[in-house]
Amino acid sequence: MHKLLGLLGLLVLLGLLGLLGLLGLLALLVLLGLLALLALLVLLVLLGLLGLLALLALLVLLVLLGLLGLLGLLGLLALLVLLGLLVQKGNERC
Repeated sequence: MHKLLGLLGLLVLLGLLGLLGLLGLLALLVLLGLLALLALLVLLVLLGLLGLLALLALLVLLVLLGLLGLLGLLGLLALLVLLGLLVQKGNERC
């Protein structure tokens, strides 16, 4: 009878240890899930930052192209003025 009670106590202890192990495993899984979620959030933030940087670079590129276009227009205007002056000088000589 004494051995039976000891065996029963041992089984109860093992059962409790098993429950603790399961709880630990569950906690570990939850922790891993949270870490994965955090990593995903960090990745999304980084991708968002990269997207913002790409958008900013695109805007800068568009501004530069616009400035180049303005410079081209100014150059064209200067060329037309120069041609007009040359034509006027040619008319004065004749």
